[in-house]
Amino acid sequence: MPVASISVEIEALRNDWRAAMKLISLVDYAFISKDYLREKLGFQTARQFFEAILANQWVCEDLAEHAKAFVCPWGSEGVYYLDMAGSTMHHVSTIRLDNVVETIGAGDAFIGASLAGLSRWNLPLAQVLKTACEVASAKCLKPGFALAPEDKQVWEQRLQRELGTTNAYAA
Repeated sequence: MPVASISVEIEALRNDWRAAMKLISLVDYAFISKDYLREKLGFQTARQFFEAILANQWVCEDLAEHAKAFVCPWGSEGVYYLDMAGSTMHHVSTIRLDNVVETIGAGDAFIGASLAGLSRWNLPLAQVLKTACEVASAKCLKPGFALAPEDKQVWEQRLQRELGTTNAYAA
């Protein structure tokens, strides 16, 4: 029987951190924006934020009670994430784009691709986030967002191959 994952995205600076912590304590995946970390919480890097989580800086809230991962998209640098199972920090880089057309919606494309990967396949988080970075990068190369059918097919085939590899290790 499939098990649903719950996620939350914290990015709007108007959102109070105390309220955000209550939501985060209930989810499997917390996506927290670079701007929120920098401007609202005063962390200049995702690593600083992850270290605060691991040090249980917010003792009054158990941020990691249910969390599988904290994910921090970092624009052209890719994405940083904290895997709570091993308390390990990771970075997934993205390709360098020389001709960015429009970044509006790239974050939404990243989140959407991440959630699709997490809900449809039993893949390692690094692979899901790598694909999400590719989707966001593809969005930056065109105005609006209409996913080319060939791009969708390539990503689905890659994820299916990874799923086969992942299942082979599990067997």
